Amino acid sequence: MATRSILSRIKMLVERRIPIAAHLYRTVRDEIHCQRIKSVNTPDGFSFAGDEAMQIGSFEPEETQIIKQQLEDADILIDIGANTGLYTCLARSMEKHVIAIEPHPQNLRILYRNLEENGWKDVEVWPIGLAEESGIITLYGGNTGASVVKGWAEIPDSWKQRIPVHSLDLILGSRFTDKRIIIKMDVEGAEYNVLLGARNTLQRVIRPVWLVEITLTLNHPEMNRKFLPTFEMFWQNGYEVRTGDAVKKLVTRSDVERWVKNGECDIGTYNWLFVPL
Repeated sequence: MATRSILSRIKMLVERRIPIAAHLYRTVRDEIHCQRIKSVNTPDGFSFAGDEAMQIGSFEPEETQIIKQQLEDADILIDIGANTGLYTCLARSMEKHVIAIEPHPQNLRILYRNLEENGWKDVEVWPIGLAEESGIITLYGGNTGASVVKGWAEIPDSWKQRIPVHSLDLILGSRFTDKRIIIKMDVEGAEYNVLLGARNTLQRVIRPVWLVEITLTLNHPEMNRKFLPTFEMFWQNGYEVRTGDAVKKLVTRSDVERWVKNGECDIGTYNWLFVPL
């Protein structure tokens, strides 16, 4: 325990005093990690390199089941925050068109590998982040925990890189107007800004179903001030909200207002299912 504490302190000292050394260390570490990852055949029948829980089917089991159920009647999955491509591969294995959006270079390398090993050359991959409008912003951290929110999950300010961003409305334009779309969004605290760039998408004639991770306090440097406004974006566009788990409990405005007032959610999920009425 003492050794672990000393190593943690050394790491923090290097981050603060020698950020270039910390950057070089992470780059080499992540490259070694990418090289060592082995592909396995998943229970869903596709080859996958990545997190072991994703490989064996124990990663987010309830959310995965929701995605599977929704994909049965859908034409397209938009995977926002695709990471290494678990949901992208799942949807493509079900013969759906997929748009995968992921800005982090290391995640992209593994995502490309997963698509290549399965022989899928028709997946749209957008190596960018999403925001209200096009531009360049800072991405903090790496891998699954990367976020455009400064201070997210106590990520050091020095661990950062610049990435391009576009809006979801720009990516979709007038395409797929007659298609049924499922949108999975996991963007580590940037949900509201993504939705600001998806106003037209929210108002499509055939409106998408969304599965979105939104936290009130978890990993935020302070309480998420956009928590209630994020839910309001969906209510204003004719959606109902349910918990993104096996129960799918209806969530009301009074529920969300109570959570914000109390500073915590009295419910056991961070994932929310938004369904058009």
